[in-house]
Amino acid sequence: MNLQTELAPHHKSGLLLRNPVMTAAGTFGYGVEYAKIAEIHRLGAITCKGTTLSPRGGNQHPRTLETASGMLNAIGLQNPGVHAVIKKYAPIWATWQTPVIVNIAGETVEEYHFWGDKRCLRRSRPQCYGRPSQSSWKTTYSIHSRCLCCRR
Repeated sequence: MNLQTELAPHHKSGLLLRNPVMTAAGTFGYGVEYAKIAEIHRLGAITCKGTTLSPRGGNQHPRTLETASGMLNAIGLQNPGVHAVIKKYAPIWATWQTPVIVNIAGETVEEYHFWGDKRCLRRSRPQCYGRPSQSSWKTTYSIHSRCLCCRR
């Protein structure tokens, strides 16, 4: 049975997944944390945790709260920043057959515009794509209307 899924059919290089099963953003770290205990090669894609331009320490503790029906968290997008992510993880991702979708985060339209123009992740691994996180539809529309990459 062919489960291949085209995730970006209108992008010039597309993003063909082996299957439609992907990790949820933020739940799988950068993927390397689970590579030894999970069969990541069987996934269609990995969506990494939120990545910002600059390192971010996240929220103060406590960050999690157990409830009767599950758990709430407010980690605050703790991450080492894009340059550290590229240096540490992109070489590892490049050896995987499973594509990694980089979950980008920002606080301003200008930061998302920077992400739209950023080519470093795509050069590191052609199958690494960014997608806006933590933004309103209005902000996302503004980013896409201003970014030359998105207008191609």
